Amino acid sequence: MEQFLRKLILFIVLPTVYFAFNASVNYLIYSSQIVDVGKPNIIVIGDSHPMAAVNTNMLDNAINISRSAEPYVLTYWKLKAILKNHIPEILIIGFSPHNISAFNDKKFSDPDWSSEMFKRSYPIQQFDDIRNDIPIDEMEYYKTLWKRTAFFPTTNHIYYLGTFNENRTTSNISNWQDRVQRHFYVDSTLETPYEVSKIAVVYLDSIINLSQQYNIQTVLLGPPVHKYYYNEIPAHFLEAYEQIKNKYSQDVLIFDMLTDSTYVDEDFLDANHLNIYGANKLTTYLIHEIERHNFQFTYPDIHFDPN
Repeated sequence: MEQFLRKLILFIVLPTVYFAFNASVNYLIYSSQIVDVGKPNIIVIGDSHPMAAVNTNMLDNAINISRSAEPYVLTYWKLKAILKNHIPEILIIGFSPHNISAFNDKKFSDPDWSSEMFKRSYPIQQFDDIRNDIPIDEMEYYKTLWKRTAFFPTTNHIYYLGTFNENRTTSNISNWQDRVQRHFYVDSTLETPYEVSKIAVVYLDSIINLSQQYNIQTVLLGPPVHKYYYNEIPAHFLEAYEQIKNKYSQDVLIFDMLTDSTYVDEDFLDANHLNIYGANKLTTYLIHEIERHNFQFTYPDIHFDPN
């Protein structure tokens, strides 16, 4: 019996020590890890809308680090981490009606999103600041944290940096009803719309305030969406969207291109994202507008790529 207990204790203690050691080492690594995005003059940040819309390959010294489904809470944490190492001249923030929908409030609790959001956010999370405002699946968070840190030491814990995808050349806008339902309605009946997310509005304000503290020239960008999608956005989201634009109109540059009629079906990957053709068109417009507003650079000026 005594021998059995010794083996049982070893069976329990050794793995516990092993996992605890790895978790401790990884914590020390990610809690002090510098987010190195290089020295870009322009940073594009947000969810899949700006990720698909701004072709930073057409710009000098620019990087698109947007990630799909990213709520403003995570964007804010990400920006804080980046600014510890590099301050860009211009910050372009994706800003569309769906960004202020309360469907974003489920990103840390809904099984469809939470594991991915925890994977991205565990090195930079500040959940204590939002626990009273939105639900958080604590069990799923610690499960994800254990998976990412307990098995072996790793030097890279940065999973929240995205990139522009230039290989998206197809076009199919038939998913507009599905996207409208996902972004603006509680269920598929389309009878109960989400409310405007208070925390999304607060964290958008925090992102803009943070960029202004660092004297970063800030741009709010609403990339085009297909008219089938736009026409079904509930009125209270469009009203809130206009109110926020008015609030910031004196402090930031706003490019609201949601209903730009120059974008045809072939420019859209789907009902609410641009493909490469639409992205090149939008980026060309951004180049003209940024130059027209005489933004001053300490790095090389952006310019057209003749190829």
